[in-house]
Amino acid sequence: MYKINVNIILLITICLMVYSCYSPNSGCLDPNASNYDVSADEACESCCTATTLTLRLESNYDTVSFAFNDTLVNDLEQRFLVKNLQYFIDDIELIGADMKSYRVQDSVTLSFIDQDSFTIVDDLLFVSPNRPSNTVGTFDNFISYDSLYFNFGMSEVYFDASRDELPDDYSLVSDADTMYIDALQRYAQLRILIQTNADDSLSLDTFDILDNELSFKVSSILDTTFIRGENITVIRSVDYKKLFGLIDFTMSREIIREQIINNCPQAFQ
Repeated sequence: MYKINVNIILLITICLMVYSCYSPNSGCLDPNASNYDVSADEACESCCTATTLTLRLESNYDTVSFAFNDTLVNDLEQRFLVKNLQYFIDDIELIGADMKSYRVQDSVTLSFIDQDSFTIVDDLLFVSPNRPSNTVGTFDNFISYDSLYFNFGMSEVYFDASRDELPDDYSLVSDADTMYIDALQRYAQLRILIQTNADDSLSLDTFDILDNELSFKVSSILDTTFIRGENITVIRSVDYKKLFGLIDFTMSREIIREQIINNCPQAFQ
């Protein structure tokens, strides 16, 4: 009886010692978060980091990757240089295996002079040679995704939005200011700076394509396996040979501009 009591006392003592040494591990317990901590046994307070959706648009000329300022040759054996090419994309959505559309959680409030402000999904991206990868926003839905859709160009809702009320780092305020045409008080959807003759630096010309001239939907089948809790990156190639390959740069500026508008959707398909 005495031995049993001693064993019980020892057991209680050991349990008390273990419990007194225990320190809870606080961490993120959301399995969809990028900093999910499988070893945590106590939820932290507002420490979880939402996963992000990033879209990377890679520049190709036919099947070869190219850098802006490379000398290119079109189907007419004309040598030219693309010095700069920038544009907007918007309305980015992933289509799940359940056939539902999923978009980022982020939002932005737009203000207008003649109407009330309202809030929309914030997924407008400004794409340029210096920014081929763009973080679309936070994304917390985890399923299997089959396809990606986005709109080339900005939505009409932005056309009359007041830039003065937007955050300083917003797409329409920072780098994209270079796309704003003061004389027309509107944005270009696409701006191309091109040297139409690689051997003549004076052949440099800028082509601005406006919002009412060019807008189309882009779709892409996804073959990427997404892992729960990891940031999502979707890579999409753009074939600029389909844009410039058949353009005759000896033609008038108006004809070249029209061909750019007609060919642009093919480069993204």
